[in-house]
Amino acid sequence: MLNYKETNPLRPVFDKIELAYLCFVSKLHKEETPLRPIVPSMNTPTAGISKFLDRLLRLLFDKHVRSTSIIDGVDLIRRLETYTTNDYPQPTTHLCTFDIKDLYTM
Repeated sequence: MLNYKETNPLRPVFDKIELAYLCFVSKLHKEETPLRPIVPSMNTPTAGISKFLDRLLRLLFDKHVRSTSIIDGVDLIRRLETYTTNDYPQPTTHLCTFDIKDLYTM
């Protein structure tokens, strides 16, 4: 059973609560200028639970998949530099890019 110290961060702070709202950012570099939906939720009632779950999931992520995940552009460049330094690229090596539609960002 969780004690007060462990559950208190999960409780919403009523004087700071904000409702989540939907806003859009345009992708100007794409045809027909599609919109990217964004839902800011830092002060929503569920933010404490999200942070708690993130701490639990982050441990699993770091242990099992961090070595095979690229976290940002700087990480990608460093990994490519290491890749080329170790002479891994071969004539049959293929690189690809993709667009992520939904991203866990907490």
